[in-house]
Amino acid sequence: MSNPLVSILIPCFNAENSIINCLNSCKNQTYKNIEILVLNDGSTDESKFKINSFDCAIQYLEFKDNKGIAASRNELLKNAKGQYIAWLDADDEMLPNRIEQQVMYLEQHQDIDICGSWMLDKNNPKNLIKTFKHPDFIKSYLWFKNCMFQPSVMSKNFYVHEQVFYNSEFDYLEDYDLWYRLLKTKKFANLNQALTVYQLPNQTLTNKHKQYDFEAKMTNLWTRKWQELNLIASETQKSLFVKFIYKNWNISSSEIKDLLWIFNQIQTQNKNQYVKEIIGFYQLRLFKNISFFNQLKHLFLLKGLVGIKIYLMKY
Repeated sequence: MSNPLVSILIPCFNAENSIINCLNSCKNQTYKNIEILVLNDGSTDESKFKINSFDCAIQYLEFKDNKGIAASRNELLKNAKGQYIAWLDADDEMLPNRIEQQVMYLEQHQDIDICGSWMLDKNNPKNLIKTFKHPDFIKSYLWFKNCMFQPSVMSKNFYVHEQVFYNSEFDYLEDYDLWYRLLKTKKFANLNQALTVYQLPNQTLTNKHKQYDFEAKMTNLWTRKWQELNLIASETQKSLFVKFIYKNWNISSSEIKDLLWIFNQIQTQNKNQYVKEIIGFYQLRLFKNISFFNQLKHLFLLKGLVGIKIYLMKY
């Protein structure tokens, strides 16, 4: 195996309590041919002091005013010299063998462009945050939902050369927006081992959604996704489907009918085996979120059990 330079890129905003642990996890990597770039995105706490006092070579970048996560990621990319790009957020940490494991995988699988991994929950180390490993399954699942964990991702460094960057209009969804744009040109994979320790946000998810206008951005992204399908469905049916992807509730009879219609339409438009397996999983989820009477009425949804078995195998 060759020994390529890896650029570890860390956007930082008001992370004075976590940035040293983050940087130590980079410094302690078993793989040593690395450069560490940190961008301080207009922090108002002691992040700058903490970064500049760290006892390891770091390329320090700074925005005087806060420009947001996408702008920070793009500036880091423009300054990275590595053959591979490894992302880490300032409140997360790497396990010591992360870079070594991902470099080994990418060197041995030249067809893979972007490689993530499972993660550990920093607040609950027993909680393993899993995702899917199979490249073709990931490609299909990314239409439904994001399954690439940004703080775990290492990729080839194609960004500046191909002029591919994160979109500031999708801050907080900037990673999913990018992965979706790259679906047709790049190949994704995940390692089925935890290599990153993830810090769940301190603020509640509801507050974070409001702060970053999550619902409007998700609507914009889904508008683009729907346009790729020749789908016979109303806007109400489409909105219901998106809600179902992200939330659980006691689903009514009319909603069951609309969701089944959407499932059928998606499978009609996309007949590959992975989409069929994913739809099988969502059919089972639908079955679990309807009344007992409707469960008796829609027993055929239990065929989703086949889908969930195959779905889980993709881990």
